[in-house]
Amino acid sequence: MWYRISQNKNYKFVMPPEKAPWTKNVILDPKQYGSNFNSWVDLNLHPENPAAGEGGFKQWSAGRGGATQKGITQEEYDLFRKSQNQPKQSVQKISGDEVRQILHRNYWAKLSAEKLPPMVANVLTTMGLLRNTTIAAKALQEAIKKFVPTQQITGNVYEQTVKNVRQVAKDKKAEHDLAITLLNELKAHLDAQKNMGGYKARMEALKQKIDQMYSQNPPKQTSQLQREITTELQDLFSTQNA
Repeated sequence: MWYRISQNKNYKFVMPPEKAPWTKNVILDPKQYGSNFNSWVDLNLHPENPAAGEGGFKQWSAGRGGATQKGITQEEYDLFRKSQNQPKQSVQKISGDEVRQILHRNYWAKLSAEKLPPMVANVLTTMGLLRNTTIAAKALQEAIKKFVPTQQITGNVYEQTVKNVRQVAKDKKAEHDLAITLLNELKAHLDAQKNMGGYKARMEALKQKIDQMYSQNPPKQTSQLQREITTELQDLFSTQNA
């Protein structure tokens, strides 16, 4: 479905380093995944378009990740199987549960997405998947630094970055604007690449999802204002009937 995108012709695919080892012999219960994660996975996995090089098995060049199934490379799959004390096998045989576990461990959890505002989390993890998590984290930190000058550019989304994101995305409009900023940056990079298959449609689908999330979640100030108005009306009614 996806392949790693190089910025130049001499790019060689390299697995991003892990900050901590995999937990061995642990198969995550799907119930442990939050609804935001499941929604993100569903958005990226469906609909599939094998004709555009998405969804089914694809033997990309080494610079684009090599053998890939549902966005998971053979190298990623080998590391996962090893962490579970399982023998290596072709990524063509990867199960749906294994796909979710790898996506959660390598992208969602690594970018602390569960702690971020949902709209930002959706775009950030997609950027991490299509480029890599370090580039995604730095893009987020660069965007935040415009509002919080003390934000460091580390390439990791840890506690202080999460705190700063929440400070900037203090309401749904600000959250939406930050998510769209990241999405536009990702889209601009993808548009500059060749043989992108279904990426344009995927970016449009992601934008529609973000807009939909925004429209379904009005700014917090509106709710607060409505409560204040209701309180004032109740006070006025009580005074008139005193």
